[in-house]
Amino acid sequence: MKHARIQQRDFFDPAPDLNIEPLDAAEMEAPRGEPIAIPCGFMTKTNERCQRLASRPVMLEGHQMTCRGRPMLFCDPACYNASMRADVPADETITDPSA
Repeated sequence: MKHARIQQRDFFDPAPDLNIEPLDAAEMEAPRGEPIAIPCGFMTKTNERCQRLASRPVMLEGHQMTCRGRPMLFCDPACYNASMRADVPADETITDPSA
């Protein structure tokens, strides 16, 4: 079995290679699954489904990260931490006090 050698990118490179290949039409039209939030997976601290949706895509070198065909989105830590508060409605925007 032959293994392809992959060179790891240097995140601190002052002059990174910006030659990123654009997606072709087939990749753009490919069906995608429901998005998954990271790091929580749309779950609260009590392991219940969260009502707030993550919206900012996880990007690496101009490409959106996926997990088994599901787009990955950043979850707001304030949502995860405040999800146990009964006084916060599910559709209310929560601001992170540490920001």
